[in-house]
Amino acid sequence: MSAHAGSVVDASEQFLWFGFDTIGEIAFRKSFGTVDTGKGHFILEILAGSEIPFAVLGPVPWEFRTLSRLLGSLFERFVEWCTGLIDERRKVSYDTGHDTINVPRRMIQLLLS
Repeated sequence: MSAHAGSVVDASEQFLWFGFDTIGEIAFRKSFGTVDTGKGHFILEILAGSEIPFAVLGPVPWEFRTLSRLLGSLFERFVEWCTGLIDERRKVSYDTGHDTINVPRRMIQLLLS
């Protein structure tokens, strides 16, 4: 930090990493490690590279399917990663002392209490 004293620093990438890790902690109970490593995650690179094509063609369902086929391995890698995270998350249960409950309901209970 002292190396940047008195100068303007673009921290947008660090905020992106922080948000990504925070979402991982909240939704999946694990950090994706981008803040700790100081490097972006491959998923962020895939998402950044597909913003414009999906924005233009995404609203048209058949074009979206065509685009996903054209992207091929990148899209498949993204879907596999997401599916793996969701499968891991489904295995985690929360014991409240009474029974196992789902996470969104428990989060709402905590926020309202």
